[in-house]
Amino acid sequence: MKRPKTDYGTVVLHWLFVAVFGIAFFSGLRIATEAPERSLINLFDTVLPRESVWTMHMQAAVVLAAVSLAYAIYLVRSGLGRRIRLDKIRLRGLFGARQTRLGAFNIVLNWVFFVTMLALIASGGLLYFGFYAGHDVVMLHWYGTWVIVAFAGLHILVHHRAGGASQLLRIFRPTHLSPPPPRLDAIELLTLLAEQSARPASESKMPPQKHAKP
Repeated sequence: MKRPKTDYGTVVLHWLFVAVFGIAFFSGLRIATEAPERSLINLFDTVLPRESVWTMHMQAAVVLAAVSLAYAIYLVRSGLGRRIRLDKIRLRGLFGARQTRLGAFNIVLNWVFFVTMLALIASGGLLYFGFYAGHDVVMLHWYGTWVIVAFAGLHILVHHRAGGASQLLRIFRPTHLSPPPPRLDAIELLTLLAEQSARPASESKMPPQKHAKP
C-alpha cells in the first residue's frame, strides 16, 4: 500500500509555523502572568521562559506573519488553492458520507484558523504600536490564542479519523510537488466537441471508393 506524502513546501512551512507559534505561545503566557486575573498560568511557571520574553514574543510574531503570508502565496503559486476551497459543494459535504464530511469539516477548520491568525496578527500589531490598546483588543488576542490551540487538537483528530496514523505521518514524508491539472478551457472544449460532431457527417457524405480491378 502506497503511503501518503506531502509536498516539501507544505512540510517546511507547517513545521516552521509550529516551532515559531510554540515560541510565541509560551512567551505570551509568561507575559500574561503579569495580569492579576491570569494567576492560574503561574502553575506552568517551570516551563515558561523567564528572560527577554517581550523581545522573543515580538520576533516570533513577525516570523508568524511572514510564514502566514508565505503560505498564502505558496497556495496560489503552486495551484494548491483547491485544497482549501470552500464552495457550495464542500459545504454540502458537511452532510454527506463520512470521508466527505471529514474533508469538508477540515476545510472549515482551516478557514477558522486563517481568520483567527489574521485577528491575532492585527490585534498584536495594535497592542504593540499602541493604536488601540484597549481591553477588547487584549481579550481578542487572548481568546484567539486559545482558538489556535483548540484548532491544533481538532486538526490532528480530523486527520486521524480520515486516514489513521498513516494520514498523520504524511507530514513527516516530504515529496515533490505534483503539477496541478490543466485548467478547463471552455472555448477549446466547445471547439473539440464541434469537430467531433461534424466528423461523422462529413465522412458519411464522402462517395464510396471504387475498388481497383486486379
